[in-house]
Amino acid sequence: MQRFEKRVKKVMKTCDVVIMLVDSRMPDETRLPQLINLTKKMRRYLITVATKSDLISEEQQKILRNSGIITVSSKKRFGKEELLELLQSRVRNKRIYVAIVGYPDVGKSSLINYLSGSKKARVSPIANTTRGQQFIRLSEEILLVDTPGVFDKDSLTSLAIKGAISPEQIADAVPVIVKIIKRLLKKDEISRLEYYSFKTKESDIELIVEDLLEHVAKKRNLKLKGGEYNIDEAAKIIMRDYQRGVW
Repeated sequence: MQRFEKRVKKVMKTCDVVIMLVDSRMPDETRLPQLINLTKKMRRYLITVATKSDLISEEQQKILRNSGIITVSSKKRFGKEELLELLQSRVRNKRIYVAIVGYPDVGKSSLINYLSGSKKARVSPIANTTRGQQFIRLSEEILLVDTPGVFDKDSLTSLAIKGAISPEQIADAVPVIVKIIKRLLKKDEISRLEYYSFKTKESDIELIVEDLLEHVAKKRNLKLKGGEYNIDEAAKIIMRDYQRGVW
C-alpha cells in the first residue's frame, strides 16, 4: 500500500485530472480503491474509463455507463468523443495535466494512441512495457501523462487474469485458465472458446480445462521431447489470447 501511494502520489502532484482505467470484462476486479481514496484526499477530478469495451455486450456496456463509467474501445473506435468532451470541460483558462492510471496492460497506451490519433505511446501485448512516465500533448490545453502500471498486493493468478503479468512471468499458467473458465461459465460465455474450434457440453470446470488444453495443444502441435502434448504451453497461449482480447 505504501509503495502504491508513493508511486501514484508522485504522478498526481502535477495532475489536475486522473483517469482510472478498468477492464470492461472485470471492472470491479481492476478498479483501484486506493486510487479513488487518493483522488479524494488530494482533491483531484476522477474519471473511470472501461477499456476493451468491444469485448462485452451492449447491455453490459449500458450497465457500466449507467454507473458513471465511460466505455471505450480503441479497437472498434468508440467512446473517444465522450471522454474528450469531459476532459475539455475541465479546462478553465489554463493547461490541464491528465494522469492515466491502471493495472499493467489494461490498455493505457492504446487509449492514448486512440485519443491522440497517432502512435505517441508505445503499445505492447507484454505487461509492464511502459517503464517511465511519458507526456503526450493531446491539445494545447490538455497534456496526458502515461505511467507504468500500478497495483497493490494480489495473487499471481489474479494478476495474470487482469493482464498485470505476462505468461512468461509465471511457472504454471493452468490455474489461470481454470479461473478464466470459471468466469466464462459464470457469465454464460463459454461459447467464446469456439475461437479455438472447441465446443463442450461439460459443466465440470476441471474437465473443461483438461479437454480445452489438450485440444489446443493438439491443434497447435505442441509436443514435449517425450511426445506428450505440452499442456502448459497451451495454457500460456490461451492466457495470452485472453489478455490481448483476441476472443
